[in-house]
Amino acid sequence: MAIHYTTKTVGDILFVEASGFDQCPSDVEEYATRLLKICLEFGIHRVLCDESAVTTELSPL
Repeated sequence: MAIHYTTKTVGDILFVEASGFDQCPSDVEEYATRLLKICLEFGIHRVLCDESAVTTELSPL
């Protein structure tokens, strides 16, 4: 996976700091799926993501 991230939970908020690049749609799907699994596992309903260090190589839809 080309998108790397760290997470921290404060109360019921998941803070995510992501970096790297998205080379293909599966990179983005894997990143989102992993975050969703964390939220489901710990009952988290709010997520704040800092993706400013992610280089987007895919064209936006």
